Amino acid sequence: MANGPFGNPLSTGIALSFEVDMTPYREMHKRKLLAAKEKEEDQKKKQQQYADILKNITPPDASKIHKKYMPEIQNQYAELIDSAMGYINKNDVASLHKHMFEFDSNAKKAVQATENYKNYVDSDANKTFKSIEAIRAMEDDNTALSQIAKDYQNDVEYGDGFLYWATIERPDLLGETNKILQGAEKTIVFDGGKPVVMGRMPETDEVIYQESVKDPDKVIDYLSGWLMSSPGGNRLLMDYGGINAGQLDERTPDGMQKRAALAREYVSKEIGPKLYGQKISKIPQEGKGGFSFSMGSGKSEGSIFNKSGGRELKLEGGNVLKTKGQYDVTFTKGTGRTTMSVPSGSYVLDPTTGEYKPTSFTGSLEDAIPLYPMVGEDNQEWYVAISKGEVSDVDPGKMALVMALIGSGDPQDALEAQKILDKSKYGQTYLIKGNDSVRNQFWQKILGQDHTKQRAANAMKELGKSEDRLGLGI
Repeated sequence: MANGPFGNPLSTGIALSFEVDMTPYREMHKRKLLAAKEKEEDQKKKQQQYADILKNITPPDASKIHKKYMPEIQNQYAELIDSAMGYINKNDVASLHKHMFEFDSNAKKAVQATENYKNYVDSDANKTFKSIEAIRAMEDDNTALSQIAKDYQNDVEYGDGFLYWATIERPDLLGETNKILQGAEKTIVFDGGKPVVMGRMPETDEVIYQESVKDPDKVIDYLSGWLMSSPGGNRLLMDYGGINAGQLDERTPDGMQKRAALAREYVSKEIGPKLYGQKISKIPQEGKGGFSFSMGSGKSEGSIFNKSGGRELKLEGGNVLKTKGQYDVTFTKGTGRTTMSVPSGSYVLDPTTGEYKPTSFTGSLEDAIPLYPMVGEDNQEWYVAISKGEVSDVDPGKMALVMALIGSGDPQDALEAQKILDKSKYGQTYLIKGNDSVRNQFWQKILGQDHTKQRAANAMKELGKSEDRLGLGI
């Protein structure tokens, strides 16, 4: 091999001197370090995002969610936590927030369903429809939600994985019946042309006759329709007749007829005895008058009254007047009117709220209609009366209805009573603070007989008035 002018550089020991440019390698290394740092910072950013998002995901609270709903909500929570990082790595925050919203919505539904169930459990079984068997099934770990919904269709509905419990108030059939009977015309029951005698009062030798509503079929028809029109009535018929909601909602002639027959059957069974009460009419005895307070009942020429238990009257400002007892007066021969004094410390009914508010009026109510007397727990006497009207007389049945409405304590009932009074051109309803004068004014018209003071005192004593505070003045 030919050598150059210097010969073979390897054999001659002559070294070649040159410099290699490392710039490309340094730039490449720099880029790698920068990429690694950016990746690390991105990872930290995602971890912080993940941590921030987890703070906003509330784990299910076992104290607020029923044990039957808890497993599903816990599974949904675990699934959300497992999916959260995947959403972040994909930079799909929108899907993550959607998943979070779905979980939060389901958790709230579970809390609401639990509260709904608690309301059902806490309801008064005497006033609402509550199945102890359904509650036991709900607390049984081995009974599925779908099975509960199937077995207790009248109590619960199943949807979206939850049970919705229906807390329905029982219809006050007895209360509605009493309202109707106060205004219903009554008559003595006859058998073979003679009044039916129920017995005698041993203390006074009073005869007790059987009394009946004059037209009981009309009362039953009305109450059957009232029952069918109320949610509680429908629920009652479902239990009584063994039918479900679907059958109850049938609008075919056969379905409606069955429902009406069922309502009438139930009403007749429940309130039939109420249509046949008792009327006390005393046999006159020598040397004695024709009026009696025996057993809290009496009869005068134009009125009948019966003693009832204590009650609570709403006063303005959230206060309550508690009473020990009262007499309910029913006028039989037109409404008696009298003069009633209104002393300081008395009240007037506000029909918009159903509350009695203090009245600044003092003086006399001319031609007032007395409704009922009461005795408070502090032994104070109270008298309810309606102020002067511009009509010569008022139908007794209408006044009985007014008295029942005012006595219910419901603002809607009070408004209805005021409408009746307005139509009849009567004024306001007063709660009059009693004294000797007021007591005698009230009872003088009711009794319509002599010796009013003594008999008025006897009446108030029966209601719980202490004898040493009657102040008879006789």
